Amino acid sequence: MDNYFEQNVAGERGPREQILYGGCWAAMVLLGLFALISAVNILQISESGMRISWINVILTLVGGALTFLCYRVKDAVYREFDYILWNSELEVCGVYNRRRRKKLGTIPLGKLTAWGPADAMAGPMHGARKRNWFVHADRAWCVVYPGDSGKEAAMLELSEEMCKQIRAIGRAVRDAEVKP
Repeated sequence: MDNYFEQNVAGERGPREQILYGGCWAAMVLLGLFALISAVNILQISESGMRISWINVILTLVGGALTFLCYRVKDAVYREFDYILWNSELEVCGVYNRRRRKKLGTIPLGKLTAWGPADAMAGPMHGARKRNWFVHADRAWCVVYPGDSGKEAAMLELSEEMCKQIRAIGRAVRDAEVKP
């Protein structure tokens, strides 16, 4: 029988996030106009003929790069995480601005070395590569597992129902749980 459970953890959409999102749009428009004006002025005509203004070439490239950076950052202002438990694997996906979904990783729950609330996991996490896949730090759980290049620790925001589903997977998962 297949075991399937899905959980979504959303960030806040308060005034701070709205101001940041609007600021990213404003910066993107202003930097784009700056790059466009610099691009128009690349060729300069003088009495001796046409020549290329290298300062305007550099300003166009910098303005274009900063515009692209603002375009990428604006989607990260609102972020959510989807945790999908499928049989004995936990897939973590990041959803940015309710538009762009990116698979962040898959955690093999059958190979867990330790898992529990984040404040109780200081010892088992030693030397692990840490991944922060949560929105609210006070509700974070830590999952330590063997990764491709050594021990990895993922900080997740799991609900009580998700924890029950993880505990039900098997004896190795129950034995690896660290109690607070």
